[in-house]
Amino acid sequence: MEEEQHSDLSDLETLDITITKWQISQQLDLALEVCSVCGDTTRTSGKRPNGKMFQKEVFCDSCFSHHVGMCENCQIEMLKEDICQIEMLKADMTNVHIRRQGYALICISCLEQFFYKCGICNLHIRGDDFYEVEGTLVCPTCFENVTFSCHSCETYYFLEDARTCSLCHVNVCAGCLPTHEEECIDGNEDEDDEDDNEEERDPVQWQHDCIHHHNWKPLYYNFLQTANESRHMMQTGRAPLYLGIELEVDGGRNTKQLIDALLDVDDQNLIFTADGSLTDVGFEIKNHPATLAYHREHFNWDKITNLCREQGYKSHSTDNCGLHIHVNKNFLGDSNKIIDLHVLKLLYLYDKFVDELVTFNRRDYNTYCKSVLCFAKPKLKQTYIEGYKHHTDRYMAVNVTPWATIEFRAFRGTLKTSTIYACLEWVDGLVRYIKNHSIQQIAKIETFAELLEKVLAQDKYPALRVYAEGKNLIPPRQPAQVQPEVRREAASCA
Repeated sequence: MEEEQHSDLSDLETLDITITKWQISQQLDLALEVCSVCGDTTRTSGKRPNGKMFQKEVFCDSCFSHHVGMCENCQIEMLKEDICQIEMLKADMTNVHIRRQGYALICISCLEQFFYKCGICNLHIRGDDFYEVEGTLVCPTCFENVTFSCHSCETYYFLEDARTCSLCHVNVCAGCLPTHEEECIDGNEDEDDEDDNEEERDPVQWQHDCIHHHNWKPLYYNFLQTANESRHMMQTGRAPLYLGIELEVDGGRNTKQLIDALLDVDDQNLIFTADGSLTDVGFEIKNHPATLAYHREHFNWDKITNLCREQGYKSHSTDNCGLHIHVNKNFLGDSNKIIDLHVLKLLYLYDKFVDELVTFNRRDYNTYCKSVLCFAKPKLKQTYIEGYKHHTDRYMAVNVTPWATIEFRAFRGTLKTSTIYACLEWVDGLVRYIKNHSIQQIAKIETFAELLEKVLAQDKYPALRVYAEGKNLIPPRQPAQVQPEVRREAASCA
């Protein structure tokens, strides 16, 4: 695996560095080189170089390490005077979703474009997962711990500003407290009215407790894997490939009854959040990250989807529901450079086979799911890597902006279990394929059918094969009379 990684790095340097170095070497006389900082003679080329060329100036090794650094976000070298050391929440490489406090070197440009500072914990957080409460930017963790929603006006305030009604004991803001208490007094004049009002309040409070805000995240995730996978991780120290589903459903009848039933199926590993693209009764069903094997053996997606249908909920037959699947970036490698290279392979394939993927995903690209690099390509001025980092956003078909995960968000929503498993198998197989194959090998793939066959050749992906054959994306591997066997195998995995 180390040889493959070195090979990948060589490819990366060839793409982004070699031409630039050659151009500089043609412009400068490198026969006699003097460090531009300390004045010592040095060599930046030859058999035993003891210096480096940076921004058309010569640096000895000592001055280079003292004056030049690398931004941990964009991975671009620059003078340290243009880099800030910030205190932030960073990913734990052994458990990608557990956030730990640490320091990072970030360039001023990235700091302004991609980070914000929480007004409560004073830590910097990458991304746009923030809330504005009383004019203060707040990270999701602090938002969950130190804010509340006024029961009357439904505006969020800090807990220190909460006022508790002495009659119904709910939290309201100072401005709503007098009116709210008057309404409570009027409601208590009749016992029947009091019971009715209590019945009206309970579902609202229940929804705040069970359906979280869209950006809500638990304090920690249960990273779910089989016993064999746990033993393998202990032996190798490498994180397995985790898959996290976001299934959007909408248009149903009784949200409370449905979620109560879903919690009876699994009250430990399911999460429910609201979403701005859904109606008031719509919500997202999410799972704690799990390996494909764990999904197959332990998650009862059949039961989950049946319960949704029983309450009249839909996913595929709506205009606003999608199926998103997250994978952990640290499965791809231990360094940002290796992860960047593998991510570029994904974007390359999704851009190359954009038309076929519309058929596969059952969904054309829209505002919430743009073609991978259609907006980035015209803006690329320096390197391909810098381009994808600075000119993609969270609404791409492959969303690479999260700090710890890659989100495949192009799938149309579905309550068909076999389709859910086909999508899981596609993501699992594709990520494994791009990790284990070089740019040169991937560039030789000419058709989407060829790519599908290479993904299917890695492992048993029965649901994916049946799904792809049903969409006429690949020819049937076996005669028609044998197909029911394959279909039963796929159904057993579901």
